[in-house]
Amino acid sequence: MNSFKTKFSILFSLIIGFCILNSCAQQLDVKENTLLYKIEGDGIQDSYLYGTFHILPKKDFLLKDKVKKAFENCEQLVLELDMDDPTLGEAMAKHMNMKGDDTIKSLMKKKDYEALDEELLEVVGTGIAAFERTKPFMISSMLVNGLIGEESASFEGTFLEMAASKNMEVLGLEEVEEQMNIFDVIPYQDQIEGVLEMLYKEEEMAKLLQEMITYYAEENTQALYEVFEDYFHGEEALKKLMLDSRNKNWIPKIGALAKDQKVFFGVGAGHLAGKNGVVNLLRKAGYTLTPIY
Repeated sequence: MNSFKTKFSILFSLIIGFCILNSCAQQLDVKENTLLYKIEGDGIQDSYLYGTFHILPKKDFLLKDKVKKAFENCEQLVLELDMDDPTLGEAMAKHMNMKGDDTIKSLMKKKDYEALDEELLEVVGTGIAAFERTKPFMISSMLVNGLIGEESASFEGTFLEMAASKNMEVLGLEEVEEQMNIFDVIPYQDQIEGVLEMLYKEEEMAKLLQEMITYYAEENTQALYEVFEDYFHGEEALKKLMLDSRNKNWIPKIGALAKDQKVFFGVGAGHLAGKNGVVNLLRKAGYTLTPIY
């Protein structure tokens, strides 16, 4: 596996919750510029699939009426993780540290380590010493939060509040361990490259984030594709690990979960499109997916 490509910090912060758009123009009709689909088929209740953006500035957050209407028609909320599970934080903490003897300090040059310490103090109020054994991707995510600012919003968080108001059951498509173990497969030194980008390319990262937010608000999947069309070029193993395998694992779960109840599925928007995207895989499994504009 090659080292991470540039802009990994931004992209990963969205891949568990937003994911970069794994799309191929020939695999997705450009008229399907939508993040919301109705799912129908034999043996399931009519349900909905929506592509989320994990975290963004509050000023850029907008939950469209069509999404609210689809949500109101459902009886159960299913996200990538069961985010109202009271043991979620404990499970995350259990898997957040690197395996073996690696430390952040051992993976970085002295000047970079000191720069990271200063940045973390500014962004999260705690220096690197508290995160010495933490998987580097989690540190990248902390630094991305610095770009978002103090006032942030989350589609997943909003859906959880809406579900609570309706006493809707909340479930997940996968376990915390499954997500976190991905970052034991990807070399820690490669993940450090993402940390360095956040330290030294903040302006570039902020510009990319805003570009993605704009396209997301427009539901402009074609534009998102053009931004990321070369991201996985030559990185098939990484693409399979972070997107394709997970998408394929979700298909039978989606069918089983929608068997008896109308379900609102919320997954990272990048999981939707492409040959091995959730939309295409559900269609191949015999379900009808209708874009909602």
